[in-house]
Amino acid sequence: STDGGAFALRVAQTNLEMGEDESARALASRALASGVSGNERAAALWVRGVAEYKLKQLAASRRTFESLIKEFPNGDLTEGARRYVAMAAEDAGDLEAALEQYLALDYTDDAAYFVDVLMTPEQLASFVERHQDSPARDVLLYSLGVRLMREHRFNEARAAYSRVRTNEQTF
Repeated sequence: STDGGAFALRVAQTNLEMGEDESARALASRALASGVSGNERAAALWVRGVAEYKLKQLAASRRTFESLIKEFPNGDLTEGARRYVAMAAEDAGDLEAALEQYLALDYTDDAAYFVDVLMTPEQLASFVERHQDSPARDVLLYSLGVRLMREHRFNEARAAYSRVRTNEQTF
């Protein structure tokens, strides 16, 4: 019943706060299986995702938070869910998935650190190819050019710079 699901959710939330992560994960899953909906469903996904993250179940945590983002794109928990997806991706070594979330969150410092330090130029080039529609595309291509210049890969840098779209401004 959804009443039982609501109760399971409340206990799961309490257990999560008390550091009882395995119990919180199980009870949140039970609440979800009972058919809770709306804000209760969002909260149950949140509790399960956080518990999975704390239990180092990174792939499961990412799936849970991605469900939360997909089902409640404008919800109160969406920004936090994106942060958890980014952290779980980063912990799992998936820098591109983490960068995708940092860009969606408009976390420019985090994104810059990934682009300028953590990712190889090859990883960055691959990311740009798969995200041609990203509002950050041109900044990423420019950053790729800078990275390639630092490595004295001038022809590749020139090719990256040539793909940057600029807006002509008249003064």
